[in-house]
Amino acid sequence: RTALASVEVETEQGVSYARYFHAAAQAPGVFTAAGGGAGQGSVLLAGSAVLAAPRGYGENGEVSVSARPARAGDLLEIYATGLGALEPAPADGEAGGGAVLRHASAAVRVWLGSQPLAAEDVLFAGGAPSLVGVNVILARVPAGIAPNDALEVQLEVDGARSQPGVTIAVE
Repeated sequence: RTALASVEVETEQGVSYARYFHAAAQAPGVFTAAGGGAGQGSVLLAGSAVLAAPRGYGENGEVSVSARPARAGDLLEIYATGLGALEPAPADGEAGGGAVLRHASAAVRVWLGSQPLAAEDVLFAGGAPSLVGVNVILARVPAGIAPNDALEVQLEVDGARSQPGVTIAVE
């Protein structure tokens, strides 16, 4: 479900360029640690600053952060964008989290590898505290996932999937 939208940009010389693009109510995207849109996801062990990444991740200078693989039962904070409308809606420019808990109005599914998590393992999806335009999904790692240093994580909202190639580590 997309719509065609346009933006017109005028240069200092007065030349105008129209650009057309497709816009969607939801277009989930998971943030990545290195910022390239693929590889290690910006997925933390909930309540910490520890990435759900292979042991030693970041020691060669790509990022300066603690890391350990997630385990069954761990809660993950998955940082993303594009979940769509929040309820209650924040004012323009207002952070989606904070004093008021703002949840995504559409259902959010989390996939680890080829396995969708059960609905009860997705505890929250909505605005991230103190961050404008950033969403956070709180999900529990289920039992039975085989150890993997590069397990793909994807989000699905109203049939739209986040980009492939974003990973976490599990043990």
